[in-house]
Amino acid sequence: MTYYLERPSRNLLLMPVEPFEPNKSCYVCSESPVLLEINTNRSKLEDVVEKIIKAKLGMNLPLIMNASNLLYEAGDIEDDMVAIYDANLEKVLAEFPSPVTGGTMLIVEDFQQKLKCDINIKHKEEFDEEKEPDGMVLSGWTTTTETTTFTDCAGCLLTFTNSRFNNDVSLNAIAFLRFCAVRLADGGLVCNKKSSTNGSSP
Repeated sequence: MTYYLERPSRNLLLMPVEPFEPNKSCYVCSESPVLLEINTNRSKLEDVVEKIIKAKLGMNLPLIMNASNLLYEAGDIEDDMVAIYDANLEKVLAEFPSPVTGGTMLIVEDFQQKLKCDINIKHKEEFDEEKEPDGMVLSGWTTTTETTTFTDCAGCLLTFTNSRFNNDVSLNAIAFLRFCAVRLADGGLVCNKKSSTNGSSP
């Protein structure tokens, strides 16, 4: 893995670094599939894409497969396929030619972010509207959020939030690297960290 230095040091523009170890508490890094409880007779594929895959799993351009059947793909695709996938979004899960019902395992990938996740489907007829307003429950993972605030000798601040579910994490990471590249040469950093862990169980 490499990152770009805005102000090169040691005459190096790109600095090699060791890749981060997989986070075992992350649903993507871990090998265990997640469980999605959902009413497969009422919920549409669009509900899963928007409320689960994008909002909770953080995938921007997902590809969804049921066994060898491609249900949906986002991104740079042909116009005729766009129409097919848009139509699939409006379909109820159990009404697909290859039905998505209890016991189905969906394979979800985001090639742009190089992410892959398996989702086990469990049919559930009723949900508590107050506790489960989306009519679906994702479980089998924990989330860890770590907030790090850096202060340099000039009093400049940068808060870096390291959370898998933060839509701005990639932007924050870029800002963080640029900040460090500049401030390490200008007087160093003072670092304070705050971590919190939230978990959900099946």
